[in-house]
Amino acid sequence: MTKITSPAQSRRFASPAVRTVLRRRVQESIGLVLALAALALAVALVTHDPGDPSLNTATDRATRNLTGPAGAIASDVLLQGFGVAAWLPVAAALAWAWRLATHRGLGLVALRLIGLLLALPLGAAAAVLLPLAGLVSLPGGAIGPPVATFVVEGLESGFGSFGAVVGQAAVGLGALGAFLLGCGLSGREWRGAGRVAVDGARVAGNAAA
Repeated sequence: MTKITSPAQSRRFASPAVRTVLRRRVQESIGLVLALAALALAVALVTHDPGDPSLNTATDRATRNLTGPAGAIASDVLLQGFGVAAWLPVAAALAWAWRLATHRGLGLVALRLIGLLLALPLGAAAAVLLPLAGLVSLPGGAIGPPVATFVVEGLESGFGSFGAVVGQAAVGLGALGAFLLGCGLSGREWRGAGRVAVDGARVAGNAAA
């Protein structure tokens, strides 16, 4: 005779400790997926070739991007649209992966997504205002220039040179604030990441020497 387990017995079986362990394993798995996605996107951006088949490039040649056709399309959309700000999703995904893998959680996921979506155009606009034109082609992509123009020239028309300075500061601070909101890292975590980056750069410099 088959024994039927009641809902109450199921709840007793799935004790708070068991549910906590399961929740942590799920968070770690999602964190791993996000880290791999960030790595794949980084490779796609690094190996981007404007001649690859994409949404705005029709060609029969083989895709040279190391992440294949999907990576070629993603890198083309991000770099053509947002310039150097295309790297913000990589950083945000790594931050999310870290938060999940260390069981800190993401807080309000909607806030993280909103922050990232705002950081992309604002970051592109900030890149236009920085002296990157001689170092990077399309530093702000197609979206950065109109956003920067709208904010800076809009304030300049009302407040003159002071308005232009305020507009530039607003774009930069807005991009930074939106990016921090999107990542969701605490001040201590940012300091830890900074120390890791400095130590890594130091090790790389010593190895090169």
